[in-house]
Amino acid sequence: MYQSTVELLIERAKSDDCSISFYSKKQVITEFSYKEILDSALKVAKSLSLQGIGKNDKVALVLPTGIYFLASFFGAQLIGAIPIAVYPPVKIGKLDEWKETTTSLLDICEASILITNKMISHFSKEVAYKCQKDINELLVSQFSTTGLSIDEIEKPKSSDYCFFQFSSGTTGLPKPVMITHANTIANATAVATDIGYEAKGEVNVSWLPLYHDMGLIGGLFTPMLSGCSTVLLRPEVFLMNPFLWLKAISDTKARFTVAPNFAYGLCTKRIKESLLKDLDLSSLKVALCGAEIVQKHTIDKFIEKFSPVGFNSMALTPVYGMSETTLALAFSSTREEVIWKTFCKDSMERGYAVEADTGILLCSVGKAMTNHQIEIRNKDGETVLNGMTGLIYGKGPSVTDGYYKNSQATSEVINDGWLNTGDIGFVLDGELYICGREKEVIVINGRNYLASAIEETFNMMDGLRTGCSVVSGITYEGSDTEELIAIAEVADNKILSNENTMNSLISEIRKATNSAGFPLSAIQLVEKGSLPRTSSGKIKRRLSIQMWKENKLHYREKSKMAIWGLQMAKNLMMQLPKSKISTNNVSA
Repeated sequence: MYQSTVELLIERAKSDDCSISFYSKKQVITEFSYKEILDSALKVAKSLSLQGIGKNDKVALVLPTGIYFLASFFGAQLIGAIPIAVYPPVKIGKLDEWKETTTSLLDICEASILITNKMISHFSKEVAYKCQKDINELLVSQFSTTGLSIDEIEKPKSSDYCFFQFSSGTTGLPKPVMITHANTIANATAVATDIGYEAKGEVNVSWLPLYHDMGLIGGLFTPMLSGCSTVLLRPEVFLMNPFLWLKAISDTKARFTVAPNFAYGLCTKRIKESLLKDLDLSSLKVALCGAEIVQKHTIDKFIEKFSPVGFNSMALTPVYGMSETTLALAFSSTREEVIWKTFCKDSMERGYAVEADTGILLCSVGKAMTNHQIEIRNKDGETVLNGMTGLIYGKGPSVTDGYYKNSQATSEVINDGWLNTGDIGFVLDGELYICGREKEVIVINGRNYLASAIEETFNMMDGLRTGCSVVSGITYEGSDTEELIAIAEVADNKILSNENTMNSLISEIRKATNSAGFPLSAIQLVEKGSLPRTSSGKIKRRLSIQMWKENKLHYREKSKMAIWGLQMAKNLMMQLPKSKISTNNVSA
């Protein structure tokens, strides 16, 4: 067992058994041996040392996926500093938001230096200037041409911090999660064991950003530890052309890949049939799916479209985890089809799972990973019976010690080594099922409604963007219970300019939600891209609702007709003074 990722890097550099490559938008593969990566990292280590950076100093990386990111990440570790990956600016229209968020993140983690490139520096200079602590910038063009020697490296202990990674930030500002070398090695080892990395020379393909836990652990450290080669695409390359993800798998005969649910849907929608002849996905053994709710219609359509070019449906593997567990906590089996079960809606609203012919459809995310444990507990912390819903707790060597300099937040979620994930779920026949976040549970007249279950109704509808809706509970003045409101992005902004089309869509939404038993009081349709998102693409629920209350979401003047409510004049948030709205129960 390796004691640290530094030891792992040095060991990998001794042979040519595996490598890291980058797959460009022109389908060109640029390969780097681990010896080349180590040599580059030693140059960064010297550059940082010359800047006065040393053990436990925080090094912020604002870089795209590429060799400079890897060299900077490992270079910081080689001198005992703690690398912290921060997402680079992507959308010109949201630069002010990026600057504000990034300034807050650097302040929270107390970064001493920021490594970036010349292009990003145009924007990050202002961020560094606004930070409470003086932060120097180090451009990749300024890296030393000579590096430290291996003899000058003090190998870290397993208990030393490997890196900090930010929590998702769906319920507020992300918090820096402290990840040790032991956490990293333990999680990568468990992932590799449970998904079946069997032999050196196998290939893993990932387009996920390296500032995200799934990209860093699933796309980099797990194959690195297993002796497998890694092929990386930049996230923006995938988003512009999803075909390139599957083409990279096809070209390299990759056995493993990982992505969120939306990525599989994007491939189904955006890859033309004429391009299928250029794909061969028969080599793919495991296609992990996590980071968000796994949706059956998305998975079914992906399998239907790509099975003719060799995709094996058993490769699709739902998983469950979070930043606080380094990455993964539970894995479904890689040797069988995804397990889908339908549960009685009424029973689920009362806190227990009963299989039924119709109701809420959920997939199993499997069992706790090797050397990890999962329990379901009620709000009093007591373990509940099989099939009862409750808070999901996890324990094992991958669980973080907590959040950096935030003992209160740490004590709220970690006790005696057990992590309160904040998710609601249940275990049935040994399989874990996820219902949604605890803060997404909306109580109406004593019944529990899961926002994720309601949003699934929206995901099935033409005219709306899949995965781009928010459902929340709002308590109005004089009301005895919460009322459900929904905000959804349209698939085409032209819908908001055509009153007939818009009203027809609203009517379909009303019928679908009523039929599913979800009593929505109001619906707001908004333009594409209106809902705020985290760096990993998840919708910021609390901020979305706040922006809706303050009338800051993007919709055209005619789209005010896109609001439908049972008590239109009385209940619409935009027409009520803020002082009359209770925000205590707004789901995050």
